Amino acid sequence: MHHFKIFCLLLAITIPTSAFSSSFSLGVQTELATQAYKAKRTHFYAIPYVGYDNDVWYVDGIETGFYLLKDAENELKLKAYYYYEDAYRPEDGHGEAMKRLNKRRATVMSGISYQRITPWGAIFTQVAADTLNNSKGVVATAAYIGELNVNSVMLYGEIGTDWSNAQQTRYYYGISQEEAERSGLNEYRPHQSLTPFIMLAAEYKFTQYWEGYIESRYNFLSKTVRHSPMVDRDGTYNFVIGLNYNF
Repeated sequence: MHHFKIFCLLLAITIPTSAFSSSFSLGVQTELATQAYKAKRTHFYAIPYVGYDNDVWYVDGIETGFYLLKDAENELKLKAYYYYEDAYRPEDGHGEAMKRLNKRRATVMSGISYQRITPWGAIFTQVAADTLNNSKGVVATAAYIGELNVNSVMLYGEIGTDWSNAQQTRYYYGISQEEAERSGLNEYRPHQSLTPFIMLAAEYKFTQYWEGYIESRYNFLSKTVRHSPMVDRDGTYNFVIGLNYNF
């Protein structure tokens, strides 16, 4: 899988041979995800998980980065992560028109994030840009995260919105004049877009070393995305299950 290849590249760049002296975990993660395109509805991914954190730099699955600030109330990170949610393969399209469009590639986003932790939850903000020049886009996120401990099960809730600038939105959901002529679909040149979302997750430690988690997220697509001739949905969702062993 393409996102696993990029993950291995990031991992090779960031983990030195002495990395295993700090907190380290291995596991497996499966994901069921939908897309907005008039195409194959559901995608299933199963990838290995690697987690490492020494309070200076970290690896968290397909994300890696460095802490500029980390204490009990603040986390400021420089990061890179694999962005694959909106990737599109023409061979997955429904109908001849969708199959004649160009591929929308996954990419690596790099940027900065800040999380402020309070007694009432956490405020998370992030901005990142495409580093492979596939979309040449910029994305940002603002969200509130809350947690609750219920009978040794940690419950998490998150509500927020993702913003994509015009270049990002056009790359994944726009249709160029050349594509329109080839496919018969209308040309579409969207502007920036907002995608509100809600996420629920649960984490449970089976033993001192083993832990499992589930996560579900729903994205409410904006009019800018819904009006694309490539799209026939109002929202998308994903469901994740994972199991980790902590060394």
